[in-house]
Amino acid sequence: MFLITLLLALYELDRQRYMGAKREIITRDFYEIFRLPDDLNSHAWETLFGATPAVRAAGRARLEAALREIVDGPTSMYRFVLRDPSGAVVLDISNRDKRDRVNSFQNNLFLRNFEGISDLRITRRPGREGEPRLVGRLVAYYTSPPGEPEILSLTVRYRWYAGGLALIWGALFLVFYRYVLRPMSEVTVRLERAKDGAVELIPQPASRLERSYNFLASQAVLQEVQQRFAALTGDDGEAQASAARRAVRALDIAGRAFGAQRLVLAEVRRDGDETVVTESHIWPAGTDQGAAPDPALLGAIPPGGAADGPLFVTDPQTPGAFTFTAPLGSGQLVILGRLDPSRPDAPFRTQCLGRACHAIHQGLTALRSYRETLARQRTEANMILSKNLGHDLTNIIATSKLDLMAIRQLLAGPDTPPDAARRELLQQAVDGLLRSTKFLQEIVNIYRSFSYVRRPAYERHDVNVLIADFLAAFEPTVSARITIERDLTAPDASLIVEPRLLKLALFNVLTNALDALKRRPPEGGIAPRVTVRTRPAGNTPGDGLRIEIEDNGPGIRDREGRLLTRGEIDAIFEHGYSTKAEVSEGLGLNWVRTIIVDFHGGQVRAENPPSGGARFTLIIRSMETAEARLG
Repeated sequence: MFLITLLLALYELDRQRYMGAKREIITRDFYEIFRLPDDLNSHAWETLFGATPAVRAAGRARLEAALREIVDGPTSMYRFVLRDPSGAVVLDISNRDKRDRVNSFQNNLFLRNFEGISDLRITRRPGREGEPRLVGRLVAYYTSPPGEPEILSLTVRYRWYAGGLALIWGALFLVFYRYVLRPMSEVTVRLERAKDGAVELIPQPASRLERSYNFLASQAVLQEVQQRFAALTGDDGEAQASAARRAVRALDIAGRAFGAQRLVLAEVRRDGDETVVTESHIWPAGTDQGAAPDPALLGAIPPGGAADGPLFVTDPQTPGAFTFTAPLGSGQLVILGRLDPSRPDAPFRTQCLGRACHAIHQGLTALRSYRETLARQRTEANMILSKNLGHDLTNIIATSKLDLMAIRQLLAGPDTPPDAARRELLQQAVDGLLRSTKFLQEIVNIYRSFSYVRRPAYERHDVNVLIADFLAAFEPTVSARITIERDLTAPDASLIVEPRLLKLALFNVLTNALDALKRRPPEGGIAPRVTVRTRPAGNTPGDGLRIEIEDNGPGIRDREGRLLTRGEIDAIFEHGYSTKAEVSEGLGLNWVRTIIVDFHGGQVRAENPPSGGARFTLIIRSMETAEARLG
């Protein structure tokens, strides 16, 4: 494309500029250049208008001889055409070979096809009044005059112009190639390779495009490093693997992409005056991962503890060497490395490896924080479970003790057949024991349901019956002042659910509602009430089932007693959120959302209805997907 453009530019320079300037010179100095005889006009007039045929023949012969001498002479005129007043050709004298011979490299720039036409008009003779002034045409064809000094000088000058144009064009092409074409080619090749997962930097970026690509590529590598840690926060089958060993995977990505020669990752701690390496790993992967780092690298570990924050230091004595230290837990993280000296652009690669070290440190810190938070949450959950279980079992045991004491008093009475009243009391005590035992088992089942979080066992149940059975076991522990109303009328309530986890969610919501009614009973002597109802979640069975738990208590309020707005209510489902000023006794609504959303593909909503109180809506769907098969 560059050559075509250059050729077109040179062609236009020759055709438009050079030939135009040459034509102006020839037109201006026409008679000096060609030196035509003065009698051509009279000879042509006699040829056309001689009085007799003999006169016309003689004029034609003289004209033909004169024209032949011109076309065969040294000038660049190579053809003459004589036309009569009607335009008909009377005489045509030409020398075609002369045109090609005269057009040489000396009097032409590039193209050797210069041509010109001069119209030597034949006018009437003086004294012939009444005749038209123009009575014929003698057309002369010429090409570039040879040996004309001004034309030769013009040719040399325009050759300099052409050379300068070619140089400028070549320089522009080199700039365009260096800063546009080659960078685009380099970036395109590396983008194609990146499809296979290999992100590469351009070794010597010479343009803004290449530098921008290197920046984006380094960001992609750093993002992949961070994703290594994001993917390791769950249970990936390597819970016992060390965090540093996991970090080596991310270090491998950064080392390959940024051209490291060797990297050492170590976790160290201070034991008195001695530096103890608790764990160390060497990259590249071909090196024995269990081997200790060489003494020269370990000698670069700072003798004191790490600074307050991460510190990345290059070694001026060893080009390409660097040390990264940062606090990690009770010790510090140390990453030592050297760049590959055969690869250029060391400052940029050093900067990228520094950012990679920071990303690895942040990932390790986040991983440890995640594990600590997870352990703390498990501990808190176990403490809350123990406290709630003890509270519930204490209530059941107290109720059972009253029934047993009643039976003992009845048995300690007179040894006579029991009358109807004593028989009724005994029957009530036995029924109470049975109810307490049944609820005790239900409570145990509820707390055991946490074990199904890892492996849910889905079963088909009529949810109306499931809720009714749960309320029947739950109701005996509720204060006699509080009424639990049932409106379980949803049709087609047969769904595939995890019954134990669903009961746990209902238990949490009901516990919160009852606790709210105990702390702040309804005003105006209205009896406290909790209503549990089921309704279809939509117009089709696939929309699922809606379970509503509504009370006539104080509504959902913050710790200062202010009613929460619609936008603030959603926060109650976040982990650790509580609306109570004192320490919460419940397991938290976060568990409710997890059970409904994650295990039943549904939704959870809470609101303060206009009629007062609080309403929780749990929407569940039948889990008939591949992830939730029947157990």
